[in-house]
Amino acid sequence: LQRRPYYRNVSQYTFGGSISPSGKRLVVTARGDLFSIPAENGETRNLSNTQGVREEKPVWSPDGQEIAFVGDKDGEARLYTMPQMGGEWKLINTPEGASIASYDYSPDSKKLLLKTDDLETFVIDLATGDTKLVYKDPQGQTTSDWSPDSKWIAYIKNGKNIFGSVYLYDVEK
Repeated sequence: LQRRPYYRNVSQYTFGGSISPSGKRLVVTARGDLFSIPAENGETRNLSNTQGVREEKPVWSPDGQEIAFVGDKDGEARLYTMPQMGGEWKLINTPEGASIASYDYSPDSKKLLLKTDDLETFVIDLATGDTKLVYKDPQGQTTSDWSPDSKWIAYIKNGKNIFGSVYLYDVEK
């Protein structure tokens, strides 16, 4: 017997959403898969359609071409990207043993800013795979953000007195 496709309401199981740059779609995690959902009309797409694999924390690239996410298809939570219509997963080079807390694309969609549970912040070049430590804050994870031209990262690092100071990191250096 062949099994016929069926519809299942997974709205109560959705989390970790990211709005597309155009505002026309939303990518969410539901039941361990990534779904692209239209804002108004259109089809809902299962982008990953995996069995026994969990995907989470999707983030849409600013150019709208790809989605970064954490997946455990190799048995360990790792960072991947895929085309926004679904397709081949690309493994992103992250520091060995790093536990991924959060990440964000640069405005030009060419790099990722990765924060780990070990309070480290890295910049990852998506084309070359180069990973550079931006800073480590032993006082706790703090705020950081990209400059609009993707050349700088501004962040606040706490001093021994717990007061924060603003720093700029030159991404091209």
